[in-house]
Amino acid sequence: ATFTEMIKKASEEEMKEDEVPSLNQQMSQLASDVLVSYYYYAEEQEEPVYDASAYYNPHNMTYEELEYHLYEWEEGAVGHVSEYFDLEVFERMRNQEDDYYKEDEEHEEEEDEEKKQTLKNHLNTLNTLLSTQAEEVARLDTTFHEAEAAANAAAAASSQGNGNSESISEESMAKMCRDKLWHYGDFSQYASSMTEHRHIMDMKGYLNLIKEGNEAIKDKAAHIGGVSSSSKDKKKRSRRFDWDYYRTCVSEGLRGVCYKFVLPPFRVGIKLEETLTAAGGFSYDRVLPGDEDEDDIGDPRQWIAPVVEGPGPKEFADELIGKGELVMLSNPREGTDWDKTPEMNDPLRACRYVAAMELAQEPRIRRQLRAIYRSEAVITTRPTSKGMGAIDAFHEYYGLHLIRDKPLKEHFPPDDAELERRRAHLNADELKELDTELKKREANSCIQYLNLLKAERSGDITVQVHLPFVSTNIEDASTPWYKLPANKRGRDRQDVARFMEALERVYFPANGDTDEWNEERRKILRMALVNYLLP
Repeated sequence: ATFTEMIKKASEEEMKEDEVPSLNQQMSQLASDVLVSYYYYAEEQEEPVYDASAYYNPHNMTYEELEYHLYEWEEGAVGHVSEYFDLEVFERMRNQEDDYYKEDEEHEEEEDEEKKQTLKNHLNTLNTLLSTQAEEVARLDTTFHEAEAAANAAAAASSQGNGNSESISEESMAKMCRDKLWHYGDFSQYASSMTEHRHIMDMKGYLNLIKEGNEAIKDKAAHIGGVSSSSKDKKKRSRRFDWDYYRTCVSEGLRGVCYKFVLPPFRVGIKLEETLTAAGGFSYDRVLPGDEDEDDIGDPRQWIAPVVEGPGPKEFADELIGKGELVMLSNPREGTDWDKTPEMNDPLRACRYVAAMELAQEPRIRRQLRAIYRSEAVITTRPTSKGMGAIDAFHEYYGLHLIRDKPLKEHFPPDDAELERRRAHLNADELKELDTELKKREANSCIQYLNLLKAERSGDITVQVHLPFVSTNIEDASTPWYKLPANKRGRDRQDVARFMEALERVYFPANGDTDEWNEERRKILRMALVNYLLP
């Protein structure tokens, strides 16, 4: 009715001039509504009828008249709407150009391109890091050969005129046991698989340990020959003081003794890695890179710990002492008998120390045991003396001060194997629910761990990451668990059963050995774990 009144009023001759623009605008709006209804109604019909009389059109305007009228209204409204609308956008839309609609797509393409470029930069960084470390490995190998050559030269120079240069050189090479600790082809291949900084640091630590031992052998050979060693010119503080006993043991030839009944560390690392990660386990026919042309390739005995036939450890050590191959490194204290000296009762103690040190530094072993530790470790928090008085039910850190044996893996996303196992046989809704639960748990764990660090920094609690303690009665009924002294929650009381099980499978002889010799090997594994590997 309103539109009809408007049309009637617009057709009267007495219409005032100042009312004409407003009425034109209203009439144009009416024409626009009719035009829009014309489009939509035509699309809904199975067989569209393009007759303008079929729609609400009181003036019987044709389609061309309606469009022309709408165009006139747009031209007249330019001055009113130009400050709110971009006319170029309307023009592009009218001409059905794609630029307007492609802006969002171009923005998405730019974001995708930025992500790709970020990934490329990350990949280039990793490749650069790997190539740099490969060069470092090659340099250390060259240094190793140079050290061997220098030791041989020093031994030869020291024995000139005495006629024993050949024997000293052979003795130095035998003490170094190069084939027991190092294989260039295998380590070069392993260097290309390193993806984390800690893997590189493990390799560097192992090579430095070998270097320290070989330099000790070289220095001793030079000292026997009366030739000053070039390493004496270095400052003493360039060496690690905690390796002094190791250097002494190696210089006395204890490497060669211990590898008469234990497997070399780099072969233990290969066996452990393939046993835990390879689908078919470890194959005793494995050939190291670069050894394909040798005659003894594929010999399973290379991967089995040697067995000492006949005597037990005590008789074996006494026999080597009589031959001069095993040197007693400790003297009895003043007023103490020889039979009461610890090394007299345990002459292979120094040999076990050398084997444990080199085993604990082997990079593959550290890498695999680190993964086991991550799945087995737990977090325990205890309030400090400050926290005991400050933390109450209304304190910010209440609940964080008495966490006991919370699995550390809850603070990390599940690994691929576990995630695949949990996703198996789930439908779409269950998978969505699982993903939501994992994301929520990960967020809460991250927040809790950050609060633990904050509370520890403030001095209210102490945080200990450890393996579960052995199931012995370490608690006193009168003493709460969070007040136990440090000597009752040390590394020697942590449960290393899973570590020992994994290592014993690759470290012990495949065909078995006597209990006495297996106990010697077990002492080496436990020393490496408790003294050098556990944090």
